[in-house]
Amino acid sequence: MISLETLTTFFGWCIVIDICAILIMLLVLTVFKGGIARMMSKMFGVGEDDVRVSFFKLFHQLRVAVFVFHAVPWIALLLMG
Repeated sequence: MISLETLTTFFGWCIVIDICAILIMLLVLTVFKGGIARMMSKMFGVGEDDVRVSFFKLFHQLRVAVFVFHAVPWIALLLMG
């Protein structure tokens, strides 16, 4: 059976990795937003504005998912330990 300390450490590292991924995604989308939007709009046949809105929604959904599936269990394990 896995100990509380091991699970706490696991979720802590998950949060660190997720935050790094979110920051890299934010940096790439900020620096290359025009090129990425053009490429995706050609690939999927939608307008560039629709692609930008989709990226914005995806970014916020990812933040919520990280909070719900990694931060909340990590905080609960910290409180239990």
